[in-house]
Amino acid sequence: MKSCINGGERKTMKKKHCTCKKCRVRDKFNKFGVKNFVLEIDNLHPGYQDVSTIILYASFQSLVDYVEEEMKLIEWSWNKEHSDCKKEMDLLYHWWKKIRPNRKEPYIDKSIWKGIKLPKHTFTKKDKDTWILDPPKYKNKEHQKAVKNAWEQCRRREEEYAKEDEKMLQRLLKIKRMLWS
Repeated sequence: MKSCINGGERKTMKKKHCTCKKCRVRDKFNKFGVKNFVLEIDNLHPGYQDVSTIILYASFQSLVDYVEEEMKLIEWSWNKEHSDCKKEMDLLYHWWKKIRPNRKEPYIDKSIWKGIKLPKHTFTKKDKDTWILDPPKYKNKEHQKAVKNAWEQCRRREEEYAKEDEKMLQRLLKIKRMLWS
């Protein structure tokens, strides 16, 4: 591994900057000692993410950073608008940190898949470099119907989650002008 100027080891060569603790702290300040805004998203899983997911996570990470670091600098009881905004921030923060992470993942939720065994998928070789996915082999019509119903429940749950995320993001955008310090 290549080491950085601070002696830390660069974890990956894909990153432009070193990820050691000294460099992360250094990179938050520019050469004039003014704090740069660096958004480190805590709970976004590594790997590819759609832009819609990044927008959601970046927006709520900004709220989390604000609530945990800057919110205490404001007098929120100053007027009704401020106190209402603080209540909304607290609600959104609680939803993001406590409620949303405890959602049941539909594809592994045992209440949806109880008693249903997914059919095994097989592949057929078409030619030297091509394989074709064979249709699933169900035990019977009832098994096929149960699997289809479970997949439909998963799809509906994902749709509910997406609507909830969108609703909460809209609520966050309504109070964004109050997020200052």
